[in-house]
Amino acid sequence: CRISCRAGYVLVGSDTRVCLDNGSWSGQNPYCQAQIRPYINCPTPLRVNLPLGQNSTFVKITKPRSNMDWDKHVTSVPGWGKQLQAFLQIGTTTVQFMAGSPTSPYTARCNVSVYVRDTEKPQIKQCPDDIEVIQLPHQKKTPVTWVEPLITDNVHVAHVFQSEKPGVFLRKGSHVINYIAADSSGNIASCQFTITVTDANEVENEP
Repeated sequence: CRISCRAGYVLVGSDTRVCLDNGSWSGQNPYCQAQIRPYINCPTPLRVNLPLGQNSTFVKITKPRSNMDWDKHVTSVPGWGKQLQAFLQIGTTTVQFMAGSPTSPYTARCNVSVYVRDTEKPQIKQCPDDIEVIQLPHQKKTPVTWVEPLITDNVHVAHVFQSEKPGVFLRKGSHVINYIAADSSGNIASCQFTITVTDANEVENEP
């Protein structure tokens, strides 16, 4: 005889059994099992800041809730999502979890997003001290040079603005030199110093 199940159930075992000469049925006794629709619920989005001086951070994700066996019937994209932890760099990482049912063709999905933010400003070290330069009588402009500051960032220095470059020719007076550094997350740091160009005659006439 052939065995089948009502809608909403799946047959476990053979769908065919034969009456043997001894009056018993062949094979194991099959049975109908209800088709279970899987569900999986992900945690809320996770927002973390990079530790100071680091370009990545260790993140742990709360395990999604599901009616399916985690080890056997839940998968993730990317694959490391099943481990529920990873080192992540700045930006948004989305992990998709999928729960499949062994007794039905249905699949459930959910996503969890992890936002890793960089809140640390670039570092500007060795900003020059104020500089004083004497302009000779025959000069209209005086060349001025300096050792530029060292600019670093825990992730990446995206832009550096400097109002003047070493070797610039400056007229008499005070000139404020600015360095402004920005990283890829928009964090900004700055440094400034003043260059004062004085006429040689003014220096000689000072008491």
